[in-house]
Amino acid sequence: MISGILPVDKPAGWTSHDVVARLRRVAGQKAVGHAGTLDPLATGVLIVMLGGATKLSQYLVDSRKVYCACVALGATTLTDDAEAPLEARCSIDHLRREDIENVLQTFVGTIQQLPPRYAAVKQEGQKLYQMARKGVDVERSPRTVVIHRLDLVECAPPRLTVRVECGPGTYVRSLARDIGAQLGVGGYLHALRRTASGTFHISECAPLETLETRSRRSRPNCSRPTEPS
Repeated sequence: MISGILPVDKPAGWTSHDVVARLRRVAGQKAVGHAGTLDPLATGVLIVMLGGATKLSQYLVDSRKVYCACVALGATTLTDDAEAPLEARCSIDHLRREDIENVLQTFVGTIQQLPPRYAAVKQEGQKLYQMARKGVDVERSPRTVVIHRLDLVECAPPRLTVRVECGPGTYVRSLARDIGAQLGVGGYLHALRRTASGTFHISECAPLETLETRSRRSRPNCSRPTEPS
């Protein structure tokens, strides 16, 4: 059995579970897991653990994360991201960069954050997205999260590019929604890329297709997997 930690550059359109399932086939073993879920919309650093390294999951999940997020202003969506149709459109002509930067700083520190309606977090024993798909709109409980830094990288309304450095459990979708609400125009997450998770940086990540290609090339020369020395 292969044991170790493998940082993967998750492609868009894949769930974190999709990546784990594919790497189980590539590695030829069931003992594969991940730390820190990424939504299908998002790309970037996904920490995959193989073999005995799966025991380190909680330590890796609790690490600090860094994201590059594109926030769209002037509209909202049911899912707080670009996966659902636009709702409640609003003019943003009056917004100034100074206004936006001031609002961003109000989110830095320890804050209370309401999870998205479509989220994997459980409430009353069920995952929120499961209840949302049934048409049940439950009263969601806010969670305490920490935003260490929130920097405006590019301001080109209706799109903002922000760099988010945050603690575990933070929903960047909720952050995008709340930034838009604080500005009085609504907002949602248009795109997201995780650039770091703990000590792992995007520059160290292997593209998923590269892993699959190497695995196919190496199979004729490998009769069985061996444990690392």
